[in-house]
Amino acid sequence: MEISPEATSHNHRLEEIFVNSLVSKLADNSSVLDIGCGEFCRHSYYLAELGFNVDIVEVPNQIRKMDALQLIKNNIGVYSEIPDKKYEAVLLNYVLNILPTVEERSKMLDNCVDIADKYLMVSVRNLRFIDFFCKKAGKYNDGFILEREGLKTFNIGYSEEEITKLLKSKKLEILSYEKAPLDHRFICGKSS
Repeated sequence: MEISPEATSHNHRLEEIFVNSLVSKLADNSSVLDIGCGEFCRHSYYLAELGFNVDIVEVPNQIRKMDALQLIKNNIGVYSEIPDKKYEAVLLNYVLNILPTVEERSKMLDNCVDIADKYLMVSVRNLRFIDFFCKKAGKYNDGFILEREGLKTFNIGYSEEEITKLLKSKKLEILSYEKAPLDHRFICGKSS
């Protein structure tokens, strides 16, 4: 079965409010990496407009759908793999829950912890999202397949305890947490 990381975003105004709580922690001109930003780069553009130095990482199919002129106008660096440099903050929103193996999820989180100098913002789907959108589509590995826009995407939901335990196992300090109807959102700091 071919699964795709595309067509997974859901726009929520509440998420933007949560991004602002990260913004309040960042110094002017901070470097920010937005992993899995999606074709619309909503948070990336917003952060760039606020004066942050923003890079994004996305799969090639999503990059091709992006507005190249907007990316250039906002001076956003575009990568198809995680760059080998440090960022004051890394956004990892709705990425962990679409990686189909435990190993891929662990490696992604490890990479993000390595390149985040101060902050890591992590958002994942919760179990209610899985119950509502995915369970009727069928089990795959330790998660489920979500069919949307003709694409099949892997999804796993996390309980609050599971994702909190995972973040703490990576030596991250939870600075802020928000439980949304279908999501868990965290801003984490690097522990010494």
